[in-house]
Amino acid sequence: MGKRQDIMDATLDLIHEEGLQSVTFSKIFKKADVGSGTIYNYFSNKEELVNAVYKEARMLMGGIYATRLRSDGKPLRAV
Repeated sequence: MGKRQDIMDATLDLIHEEGLQSVTFSKIFKKADVGSGTIYNYFSNKEELVNAVYKEARMLMGGIYATRLRSDGKPLRAV
């Protein structure tokens, strides 16, 4: 896994644990175990990072849903 993905994973974890408003770049780089400047190599600001995390999550969920539909032809049901 690369540093960009580490940053995105740390961001998602922190959003889940603390809520979006509490997440700072400082918390992200500590959790991702990267230098403070490393985040800026990939993302210019928090909004860009959060949008990338959201886009990836949507793509992953769409893939899971499509796989589920192909496997038995039925949509996912709520548990």
